[in-house]
Amino acid sequence: MNFFTIMSIFMFLGIVSVSISYADDKALVERYSKECEKGNAERCTNLGDIYYNGNGVPVDYNKASEFYDKACNDGDTNGCINFVTMYMEGKDRTTSYDKILSISNKIVAKYEKACDGGDFESCTSLGVIYDNGDVAEASYKKAFELYTIACTGDYAGGCYNLGNSYYFGRGSSIDYKKAFELFKKACNDGVITSCHNLGIMYLDGKGVPVDLKKAVELLKNACDDSDAKGCYSLGYLYYKGKHLPLDYDKALNLIDKSCDLGDRDGCRLYKKINRNKRK
Repeated sequence: MNFFTIMSIFMFLGIVSVSISYADDKALVERYSKECEKGNAERCTNLGDIYYNGNGVPVDYNKASEFYDKACNDGDTNGCINFVTMYMEGKDRTTSYDKILSISNKIVAKYEKACDGGDFESCTSLGVIYDNGDVAEASYKKAFELYTIACTGDYAGGCYNLGNSYYFGRGSSIDYKKAFELFKKACNDGVITSCHNLGIMYLDGKGVPVDLKKAVELLKNACDDSDAKGCYSLGYLYYKGKHLPLDYDKALNLIDKSCDLGDRDGCRLYKKINRNKRK
């Protein structure tokens, strides 16, 4: 069993949280509520995030859905995406399918218009929509074409996702050499998870000769830049003692960090290592 995985999709259609630090403070919710009521769509999305994730308040999917709906109506695309995603996740059972379909079509149309106008980030976002098949009917071929447009326009996220398309054979035949070159380009352009993927390819010898030194260096750099899978993969090497000396303490620290950064595999392995240490 291979515990090392190539990370897929640079921007994904889960709940898209706007980058903001949420304090455990009722005053923050009250302030955002006032700004949302005044028509600040991004603040409505922030409130949806707060209630969806339970940041300082109990999780409340009904309230989250209400705020995402308002954000969408007020023009925030992330609010629209999150509203549709909650429906697809089965966490919104009151909205009609016709309304969801209408919003989905508007999201696609917005990204199509921006992509046609040369916004390569929007081309990538639209590709992700077709890759995931949540907001629109899945089409790996369309996703591949959109990632190609974005990468040709030197958008690093597009190159990264195009690398995944070649690696997994989505919309094209599997081509590890092309995947490697695209991951390398995206890594050099600042997509840290792409550096992790390069490390895994050096480790597995896919598209490039096996080079353990480069693999470890890339995984360490990814982890140092707070890439969860970089920490997990490096910690797993220490845990198994396969390519690095067996070292439970280093493994535990790295895997703990991956868990803190949100990696579920890291959280599960952290618990397993702790159990083994107590035996």
